[in-house]
Amino acid sequence: MGKINKIELLNKQQGLLINLLNDTNSHNCWQAILDYLLEIAPETSPPMLHQATVKLDRLLAESAWNLWYDFKGCITRTAEVLKDWWGDNSVGGRAILILDALSLRELKPLIENARANGLEPSSVKITGAELPTETEQFAKALGMPSRASLFNNGATDSFLLGGKATRTDVLTSPFQDCLGDVPPSPDIFLWHCWLDDLIHLYKRDPEEVENAVQQEFTGPGFWQLVNKMRKGRKLIITSDHGYANCKLFSNEETEQQAKDVLIKYFGAGRLCLAEALFPVGFMPPLAATINNYHMVLGQRRWKVQGGYPHLTHGGLTVFEALVPFIEFPEES
Repeated sequence: MGKINKIELLNKQQGLLINLLNDTNSHNCWQAILDYLLEIAPETSPPMLHQATVKLDRLLAESAWNLWYDFKGCITRTAEVLKDWWGDNSVGGRAILILDALSLRELKPLIENARANGLEPSSVKITGAELPTETEQFAKALGMPSRASLFNNGATDSFLLGGKATRTDVLTSPFQDCLGDVPPSPDIFLWHCWLDDLIHLYKRDPEEVENAVQQEFTGPGFWQLVNKMRKGRKLIITSDHGYANCKLFSNEETEQQAKDVLIKYFGAGRLCLAEALFPVGFMPPLAATINNYHMVLGQRRWKVQGGYPHLTHGGLTVFEALVPFIEFPEES
């Protein structure tokens, strides 16, 4: 597929919105959203890709907000796909690299630079994060109490990807410095915190994160790690959740009662434990309550002391809840 221009994006977005408004079947709606994003994300730069989700997120937060309650039943989540993939790859080695917070906006530079390094993906999919879109929810979905449980081969029999026989680790060092952390074992699971750390470091400066991502994917270190993991193993690169660029959000709350409620429950965040019922009376609602958490609906921000972070996750937008799932072939 060639590059998608702005007019094509607008036409595709308009077609999607019309389909969503006319279809009452949640499975059909979510499938249409996945098809749309999978068509445009690998070919679209992050700024244009964000513009292609503004009206979609608005629809999902306003007239179609109930679709979020059907997310779990309609979207195949990343942890489920990993378990199925693991079971279907019993012959030969298996490797999984979790890039913490990798979102759909990184799909284009990742695939482009893979091809520049002579590496063609076997398949590219979009899968769903756990709700809420937080790290520990994903770890629990894989049978572990937390991400830290995987550090230094800490997986137990409860780990759903091979139990304690799978070599696991959680890494924070530069990719090139992690080459020695790839064991000779046939089955490995590495969780790297690079992107999530960048988001927390530059939470007020999205451009810094975008530049750092581009620099990392065009440099040699990341691809050296990828190729070492592929030695005798098929490789999956995916994520626990995505993240939101709130600096570009289309909706800043101005109604005082709504702002007061959002500040009381969320502060400068996008989720909180549902220790009390969320206030009713707002239509469309400000938040959805799922899995015992309140989560902010859509591209919604508000003024708060210290400033609302430009980069964060935990809420309900497509960039937070949907992630890339890329398979690369083994290198013999």
